[in-house]
Amino acid sequence: MATLHRSAFTCPALLAALDPALLRAFLAPHAAFFAARGVPLDPAPDADALAAVFMEPGPDTPPGLVDALHCISESSTLSAVDALLDEAARRGIALSPTATPPEIALRIWMADPGLLLARNAEAAMLRNRSFQYFSAREDDGPPDPPGESALAALERSLDIFFQRRGRGGGTRVHVFPRASEMWFRIRRGELCRREIARDGGSRRPFLYRPEKSDVVVYNQLTNELGVSAIGTTVRDEYRRQFGYHLFGRDNQFGGTAKYSLAPLIAAGPAALRAHEVPGLASIRLAALQYAAPSVVPLLCVLKADDLFAHLAFSHGGIPADWSLKSATFKIRFADHPRPRSLTLKPPNIALYTRDADAALVERWLNLRGFIRPVRTDDFEQTELRLPLS
Repeated sequence: MATLHRSAFTCPALLAALDPALLRAFLAPHAAFFAARGVPLDPAPDADALAAVFMEPGPDTPPGLVDALHCISESSTLSAVDALLDEAARRGIALSPTATPPEIALRIWMADPGLLLARNAEAAMLRNRSFQYFSAREDDGPPDPPGESALAALERSLDIFFQRRGRGGGTRVHVFPRASEMWFRIRRGELCRREIARDGGSRRPFLYRPEKSDVVVYNQLTNELGVSAIGTTVRDEYRRQFGYHLFGRDNQFGGTAKYSLAPLIAAGPAALRAHEVPGLASIRLAALQYAAPSVVPLLCVLKADDLFAHLAFSHGGIPADWSLKSATFKIRFADHPRPRSLTLKPPNIALYTRDADAALVERWLNLRGFIRPVRTDDFEQTELRLPLS
């Protein structure tokens, strides 16, 4: 069951602004629940009383209602509604020209909940910003997007893996083809949690399994797999399973050394030139983490608005004997005045402010030598084996 964050449904003024007939029709399947809470829906629910119910859902709240409210709230932003309007028009869902964003999301949910769920899943997937990248051993050309039977086989294999590690079953994989990439959202269980619930003066323990969402991206242009998940064991299983189910071998994505920070030492400020890449305006080095030679091992962090300007004054550049561990860049794009961040952590971690920046920024990284050429010795030696069964 999703957690209901503050939204139009927990604010009396915003609830009162919704079309009463639309709100009543949406809540009607749960009329008994609201009546038990002392909030009748006819002739029109009281906004203050309704908001109070949503602020304290309680264990008796229908799970489907909370999930619906969460999905509608997430889909009520202006950027989300624009995409929904186009999709609603394609599916013939009639919308009032004076409808507000929450009303648009409400009407679409009532007409086609699957549409809102799919858009919400895609938006949640794109919020993942930290990826580890694994290069492919062989280039067989891009695979076709997996069909229902292939996704079902992948889900079964992942289920076995997660069940053996106490995460339960019911894994679901959703695929979203995007230009030259295939994005996969994996919804799965996490380790159980035990908490104490209070009901008036009584306390009772309850046990539940949270849902976790991970993201895997296959880029057919660079022939690599990006994995956004917590834990080395889970990330390794994803690259093994997706390699097997997309290409037929579980060591397809064995390359673990993608990024290098050597250009910062070798080329200095010239490594930040961006004018050859259309869409990029300027790039600054804003932070470095490095290990400096010392009798006592020392890990240092430097931060500045323009770190190369500081280093030119203090050290004459980045000393060649520094071992660079991570670098943060401030990247200004031609279509936006405010810079966004990119942090590289060799050998294979990139953290973006916005994942949509990745394709453009990687052109610059490749041009300046921050992306290492794929070599045979970059690959871990693994034994080809069938998925767990």
